[in-house]
Amino acid sequence: MAMTEVKQYFFQQVKQGTLSHAYLFVGDDTVQKDDSTTAIMQAMVCPNFLEMGQPCFECEHCRRIQANQWADVYRVVPETKTIKIDQIRELREWLMLSPIESHCKFAIIEQAETMNAASANALLTILEEPKSEVYILLYVNEANNILPTIQSRAQQIRFKQPTVLTFENSEFESLSAVYKRRLIQLPYQTRAALMNLTVDDVEQWFKAYDELYQWLYLKEPLTFALIQVRMKQFITANYVNYGLDYLQLLNHQMIMYLTDNQSEVFQLIESIAQKQTTQVAELLRLNQQLIEAKQYLAFNVSPQLVVEKLVLATVK
Repeated sequence: MAMTEVKQYFFQQVKQGTLSHAYLFVGDDTVQKDDSTTAIMQAMVCPNFLEMGQPCFECEHCRRIQANQWADVYRVVPETKTIKIDQIRELREWLMLSPIESHCKFAIIEQAETMNAASANALLTILEEPKSEVYILLYVNEANNILPTIQSRAQQIRFKQPTVLTFENSEFESLSAVYKRRLIQLPYQTRAALMNLTVDDVEQWFKAYDELYQWLYLKEPLTFALIQVRMKQFITANYVNYGLDYLQLLNHQMIMYLTDNQSEVFQLIESIAQKQTTQVAELLRLNQQLIEAKQYLAFNVSPQLVVEKLVLATVK
């Protein structure tokens, strides 16, 4: 199904009160899966949904869900490449609790095919005894990679393969060559999401995170204050998630430049490196901090807090 069709399908299901208790989202594009999950949650709790036939995207509920700040959501991700039984047990305990902010709860299991036999069977017992107003969304690349007994208890939604992104015949033809070069080196999902923004927003986003990387690299003491002023509009869950991908790209290029200055890197990297020499070991620590920041974001930690923790861990 195409993205628009998926959302309209779910809006109709919510309107009719026929939303299934479990869905199997099949496909390679996590952005499409996350967008659909967000749309379902917004439709379920938006006070304007019945009147408009879709979420309003402007009320406090819609905005907080979009920013990954909704309390009634639990996300399971693989630990060391596997979803373990303890994670499913913790999920089961969470599902037993009453919702905090609304009448319903959502559990998202990413890379569900990485469950081992024990965790898959533990999940099966949850699916066999569905609770009212509890919705479980499983993300998989291929449906056949998961137990048939789990497949049979979840409604399957197959997403179309993402098309190849191109700058031709689009608004992004006007994007500066500097930013085009950076954009095409970002992960596909990040690139696809950014190309849903305006060219001006993308350029401003790049400038903001260029500055943030420079502040982190130079250990600028005023970084904490600067993010409050210069990056305020870009401290949302989605912007920060894409930004962490971009910061990792810049940091990787800086490591390449410092270990082999013949490497082809962005001009930005050369100009930052000329201001101060930093040990590669410190950049490796920064890379680990960026990875941890993405993990915090995945566990619904406030994006503002994620950025602040990153700054405090780096600029000290």
